[in-house]
Amino acid sequence: MITLITALYPEAKPLIQTLKLKQNPAESRYTLFERENVRLIITGSGMIPAAACVAGHFTKYPPADCDLAVNIGIAGYCPRAYSADAKRLTGRLFLASKITEQMTGRTFYPDYIYREEFAKMPLTTVPLPATEASLSAEETLIDMEGSALYQALLPFFSPERMFFFKVVSDILGCGQTSVITPALTEQWIGAHGTEILSFVTGVERHLQSLALPAFSPEELTLTEHLYERLPLTESTRKEVSRLFTYAKLTHTDLVPVIKEYLEDFPTEPVRGKKQAAPHLKRLQEHVLSRAPFLPDAKDISMRDHYHPFYHTVYVQKDCLSELPKESLCLNDTQALIEIKHYKDVFNRSRQNFAEQKKSPSLILAKKTGTLIYPGAPVCQSFGNEHFYYTSCIMNCIYHCDYCYLQGMYPSGHTVVFVNLDDYFSELEVLLRKHPVYLCISYDTDLLALEQRFGFVRRWLTFAASHENLTLEIRTKSGHPAIFDTLAPLASKRVIFAWTVSPDSVITATEHGSASLRLRLAALRAAKDAGFSVRLCFDPMIFHADWEGNYRALVKEIFQTIRPEDLYDVSIGVFRISTEYLKNMRKKRPDSAIVQFPYITENGVSHYGALSQKMVQYLKELLLPHLPAEKIFIWNGGT
Repeated sequence: MITLITALYPEAKPLIQTLKLKQNPAESRYTLFERENVRLIITGSGMIPAAACVAGHFTKYPPADCDLAVNIGIAGYCPRAYSADAKRLTGRLFLASKITEQMTGRTFYPDYIYREEFAKMPLTTVPLPATEASLSAEETLIDMEGSALYQALLPFFSPERMFFFKVVSDILGCGQTSVITPALTEQWIGAHGTEILSFVTGVERHLQSLALPAFSPEELTLTEHLYERLPLTESTRKEVSRLFTYAKLTHTDLVPVIKEYLEDFPTEPVRGKKQAAPHLKRLQEHVLSRAPFLPDAKDISMRDHYHPFYHTVYVQKDCLSELPKESLCLNDTQALIEIKHYKDVFNRSRQNFAEQKKSPSLILAKKTGTLIYPGAPVCQSFGNEHFYYTSCIMNCIYHCDYCYLQGMYPSGHTVVFVNLDDYFSELEVLLRKHPVYLCISYDTDLLALEQRFGFVRRWLTFAASHENLTLEIRTKSGHPAIFDTLAPLASKRVIFAWTVSPDSVITATEHGSASLRLRLAALRAAKDAGFSVRLCFDPMIFHADWEGNYRALVKEIFQTIRPEDLYDVSIGVFRISTEYLKNMRKKRPDSAIVQFPYITENGVSHYGALSQKMVQYLKELLLPHLPAEKIFIWNGGT
């Protein structure tokens, strides 16, 4: 469903005519037009009528996940300084790049991640018709509803499903009053109606194509039959539901699976939690053994539907001076939006992490407060007493289904903290106290972003003058040539650590990352340049025939590289903070890995007894190639 929102009837009239909408006479609180998949509401002019109308409408008609809200209307244009050329903008169409509420000073940011070519301009919402004394010193559009609409829509829509289209009706600050007639308003909106409707209809169709696989009526009937045979508490029923959801996401046909399980079910009734426990365990084993390897790999970039990465760049005030402009690789097609603080964008409510990762924006900011942190218990310390990590970039350019960042961050956009010298200053203080083992690439992939930002080179330069500093740089990238430029800064105290997985796991779950072949080629290049190199079999991902796939992985690795070239290796199954997993399950209902029925112990979710089996199996595969002291295993943080 697409819901069009206008303030005035003349703004709505050309849309009503184009779409052949009919008024709904049953709605008496406001004016509503509709047909099968489109609604149009006329709110009336002003912030309070707009907010009240929209909130009431969507309370009565709750939107689905693929529905869109589209505000279309006229707006004044306030130039930085009036000139005769400003009049040429009359009748031009713009998308609001940000919406500032003049009365409170608050600013709101729609998420424009879907591919379009509309011109962008800031929008300022005023409580009363603008006068010259009240105009902004910045170039902006002026309306009386935008900020109120955004806030009223936010409980119902994530920011990328809201669009604010404005057509310039008059030029403010020119000392002349424009006469805006209904006929002119209809003409201006009508001139752009087809273009707007074509775009939003395409976005809606795309979002509908992303809908999750639904349970068939037969699957639902069999599930209820199973519940009748196996009485469950509410919590255990949720566990079974998650198990079936996992199977559905791996494209498993549950009909034969449940029928087969029920055929062997005992005829005597099962009573109580204790009697049900072994049956639940057998059900889980039965379903997991019949689930295929992993869901089909998808091209999450879907370039026909999304803007290129970093199409939109948000710049926190005074940050550009911290980073050479040429290293930003900015071009004329990118939209630059100035912001007060990175959290105004990164910490917005109701963001859609998964959709943002398909077209992330770039946020340039300064980090304040603590910059260097003690290592987390779920991370490998490799026996280092003074184990720390830091994040000079938040979020990764890749989009792995199992990534914990989905549970930790509210946004999928990339934040680059440009004040790297402040990190070095804080680290200097620690280094005066004791040696430091520092992981600098946990919450991003610095090496994958090196050609754009050059942060790895700056860290290597700092490490070269500090003998008691060891750096670990974790990566899934595959760009061997980059080590030609980094070789002059090579040191054994800098460890490049490649996460490795079977190629089938990489293809299905580690979206955008390099293939195993390219990762190993880059590892060899790093070793030849003079760096230490590590392999991280972490996280191991459970799937059908995981033994065969990890066996083939180890074989391919040691056909490509020499064991003696490795500094060490690490092994760890997929595990994650239970709180992060809760957040991930809300954000990624489409991910089989996220929806897997994990075991929870001491606040960490993992595979339970299967975890030890997977770790031991891989260790046995590695021992013919490496001494035991070079194999580090995650032990649960104890």
